[in-house]
Amino acid sequence: MNDPADSSPLEDLISGRPSSARQRRIMWIVVMAAFVALAVLLLRFLTGHDSSYISERVTRGNLEPRLMLGGEIYSADTVDIGMPFAGTVAQVLVTEGARVEQGQALARIDASDTRLVFQEGQAAITAARADIKSASASRAQADAKLARIEDVYRRSKGRVPSRQELDEARSDARAREADLDGARARLAEAEARSSAAGRDLSRTVIRSPIDGFVVGDAVRSGELVAEPGRTLFVVSPNVERMRIDVMVPQAMIADLRRGTRARLTASSMPERRFEAWVHDIATVPSGGSSAFRVTLMVINREKRLRRGMRGTVEIGLRSRNNVLLVPNSAFHFEPATKRAPSERNDGQETIYTINGDGGIDPVAVSAGSTDGVRTQVHSNALKDGDLVAVGWRVSPVQDGPAD
Repeated sequence: MNDPADSSPLEDLISGRPSSARQRRIMWIVVMAAFVALAVLLLRFLTGHDSSYISERVTRGNLEPRLMLGGEIYSADTVDIGMPFAGTVAQVLVTEGARVEQGQALARIDASDTRLVFQEGQAAITAARADIKSASASRAQADAKLARIEDVYRRSKGRVPSRQELDEARSDARAREADLDGARARLAEAEARSSAAGRDLSRTVIRSPIDGFVVGDAVRSGELVAEPGRTLFVVSPNVERMRIDVMVPQAMIADLRRGTRARLTASSMPERRFEAWVHDIATVPSGGSSAFRVTLMVINREKRLRRGMRGTVEIGLRSRNNVLLVPNSAFHFEPATKRAPSERNDGQETIYTINGDGGIDPVAVSAGSTDGVRTQVHSNALKDGDLVAVGWRVSPVQDGPAD
């Protein structure tokens, strides 16, 4: 009978009787190495080759496409209330979300400067009226004097008074007329200035023009607003209906119709879903892009959505049957060295197929609808069963000197 102490580590390992912690570690290393080898063999069996890339197969099947697009939420119907003139907002009387009635005061503007201008205008009106009264009397006297001199001059057939005295009387009458015109002009100017100040005084209390809810406020008490017309408040008559604008890719715009149903998820309330529908579709792309602006209306019965929130809409599109499908991750794969396909048209995207040597080849595809996991594609160089690269099994070697 052999003494266990005389057995070698290899014999203990083969017999399954490790005699020490070191031998047990060796046993685990051998088991793990066998597992890795089995995984490599399985990979070769499934893919037909050894590859540095993680791949998935191109399939042909049916697709229930869905659009997932983000945007900012707005009130569907709003009225902007602006600053009537430059000045300081003395007091803000409402907060965002408050319900207001038509004519209700929203804020008060510091009226001290405006009131001073109004008072100065009133004083100028009084002074101008006094000047008009005085100038009218002076003109009447000058006109009467001129009339007497001209009558005597006519009766005396030009002998008396002298020509110089006649000219002086006429000049004085014209001067008195000019004084009266000047006083009248000063009165008109003072009345205009006072009237404008009076209108401003009446507008120092900013009021809501409609019944509704304050869905936006952009001013604080004590703030100086130098730009007349700047929006201070946004009031909506109905916060139970909101809207969101999203940009839809050209490839999917043909599937949308006014009234198409959708769902909205607000970033701040990911557990909630709000009913929505397509309200308007732009007829031309926005700016220099190939995407179209689409406006959706959102039902907000519980008034939980607020203007300025971010949201994501999910829109169901027409089903596609028996189409070529590529995993979405294939469009995000980045090779170590990018290569362009031999043929590629404008608007096409590049994905990479696994070739027989385990390498990758670029392929140009026209991407269509997606369900968030797979995307319909059109390509003469791609077929059902092809493998496309979706990631790296072995990290790529980076070119360049080592640190």
